[in-house]
Amino acid sequence: MKEQCYNRTSNNIITYNGETKTLTEFSKQYNININTLKKRIKYWGICDKTFLYPAKVGNNQYGKSNVICEEKRKGGNNNG
Repeated sequence: MKEQCYNRTSNNIITYNGETKTLTEFSKQYNININTLKKRIKYWGICDKTFLYPAKVGNNQYGKSNVICEEKRKGGNNNG
């Protein structure tokens, strides 16, 4: 039944490290809150930092001082 939920057109499907999955599947795999993962992809793009950076508690985690991933900086494909 869960597999049917992942095959919806409204799902955000991304590719990271050669794996293509939904954001929900990646959030469970890397133990990251789905909203945190969405924000990281928005600010940093899809890169190692997005999935491997430890979660912080509090507001304003994505300030201007944080480094943007190379793909995002070059305008690479974000798939999401």
